[in-house]
Amino acid sequence: MGKEGILKLQNIDLNLITYGKKAGVEENVKLKIIIPLLQLLGYDINKNMDFEHSVRNKRADIGLKINDVLKMIVECKSIEQDLDKHIEQALDYAWKKQVNWVILTNGIETRLYKTWIENVPEAKDRELWRVNLRELEKQFKKLAEWVSHKSLSTYKIQEISQEEERKIVENVTEPQLVQNLKN
Repeated sequence: MGKEGILKLQNIDLNLITYGKKAGVEENVKLKIIIPLLQLLGYDINKNMDFEHSVRNKRADIGLKINDVLKMIVECKSIEQDLDKHIEQALDYAWKKQVNWVILTNGIETRLYKTWIENVPEAKDRELWRVNLRELEKQFKKLAEWVSHKSLSTYKIQEISQEEERKIVENVTEPQLVQNLKN
C-alpha cells in the first residue's frame, strides 16, 4: 500500500466518514481511517488488533498487541469530537490495563500519549505528539518512528519518548519552581 495508501488516507472524502451520521461516525473513523492507518504502520488486523478490548466493564476501541501482549490502546472518536474532552477516558483505559501508550483520534487528528509521566499529574500534559490527517504524507515517517509495529515490538518507542518526556517534565515543573521561588 505504501505511499499510495498514505495519500489515499490523507485525501479521503470526509463525507464518506460522516455519511449516515446518526449511525455512528466513530465506527466509520475506526473502519475507514484508523484500521487502514494501522495496517500502513505494519499491524496485522488478525494478529495485532483486538477490537472492543475489555477494560473493567468498558471497552477500548482497539488494543494493539505484539506477541499476544497488549502494548497500546487506540481510542477512536467521531470526527466532530474535541479530543481534549476524551484524554482522561483514554488514559484511564491504559492505566487500568497497565499499558504505557495511548493513541487518541477522531480521524482528522491523531495524538499519542504516555499513560504516566512522573511529576506530570495532568493527563493533557502527557501528549508526546500529534499528526493531522491532511498532513499524513509529510508526517508519516515520524508517525512510523513512534508507533509502527516495528517501533512497538523493538521498544524503540520507549527510547525515542524519553527526550520528549524530559521536555514535558521541564515545561510542567519549571513554572511551578519559579512560582515557588517567588513565594
